[in-house]
Amino acid sequence: MNSRVAAWRTIRLILLLGDGKPHHLSDLAKRLEVSERTVRRYLDNLPELPITLNKSWVQMEPPAPLQALPLTVGEALVTSLALNQAHLTGLDQIVWDHQWESLLTKLQALLPPKLNEALEYAKQAVTIRSGPRLLQAVHPQFLEIIRDAILHTYCLNLRYRDASGEETQRKVEPWELAFHEGGYYLIGYCHLRQDQREFRVDRILEVEPLKEESFLLPEQFLHPLDQSWGVEIGRAFDAVLLFDKQIAGFIAERKWHASQQIKRQEDGTLQLHVHTNSLIELKQWILSFGSHVCVLRPVWLQKQIEKQLQEALAQYARPTYRYATRHSESQALQKHEEAMQQPSS
Repeated sequence: MNSRVAAWRTIRLILLLGDGKPHHLSDLAKRLEVSERTVRRYLDNLPELPITLNKSWVQMEPPAPLQALPLTVGEALVTSLALNQAHLTGLDQIVWDHQWESLLTKLQALLPPKLNEALEYAKQAVTIRSGPRLLQAVHPQFLEIIRDAILHTYCLNLRYRDASGEETQRKVEPWELAFHEGGYYLIGYCHLRQDQREFRVDRILEVEPLKEESFLLPEQFLHPLDQSWGVEIGRAFDAVLLFDKQIAGFIAERKWHASQQIKRQEDGTLQLHVHTNSLIELKQWILSFGSHVCVLRPVWLQKQIEKQLQEALAQYARPTYRYATRHSESQALQKHEEAMQQPSS
């Protein structure tokens, strides 16, 4: 039995019993898609919970509600900010059984009124920028279906629209759901492409669980995003980048990747060594620093960056761009001259 599946089913079992009502073993077995014997085994592994188990039904005493939490103002502020930040970025869409709003409401109810009032003022004084978010909303039911398929290791049938607008039908073995830069990504094996692929969840038009088609999670996929720059997963490689003196301090102050090794040079420049499996994302990151960085190794990456820079420069040499630029500059100059001729008030 996949340990991840067993852990997920145990959590689901606790959530189902959390209402304090008696449940028939047959109903629980059906909900968890296991045998009654397996349900009993899960229950045997939870001796610390107040569970009453009879021949055909089981009941768990509801835990006594917490009357107060011994939180300091700082701890309450951190908790509140963290929950609100997760809501702003969209992470609350994947919480089990949609309990996010319930959690926030109960947390506020447990705190003294004066502390809640102080937190409202504190949240206005602390701003957390989450970065860009995808404009297309993700269907919450899609996230639930994908989540269950990952945890129970069965395939999904997707109708997917890529960045170019092309629609395809895909059978996918879902391995992981990742949240990156404001969007959800499904990572798995695509039967159509016969390779590993990443799918933006907001581009999924339809999703159908194929519960009769299970799969085995690849052993090498234990930690799929450890080497990635974001969510892209490809062939791993080593890269060495050289940053100039103007940007070296900025690079040295941040953790860009788990594998990074920074070497300061005597002339004030900086070398960054990384081992990653995200070629496209790394190239985009390199290009974002413009003339302040160059690729030392590998040579093939150096050539690819050179080619993209040359193509970008060629864009500025196009006649349509030059005309638009001259036309824009002419209009701006005319407006400036008109403004200068206006009498001051």
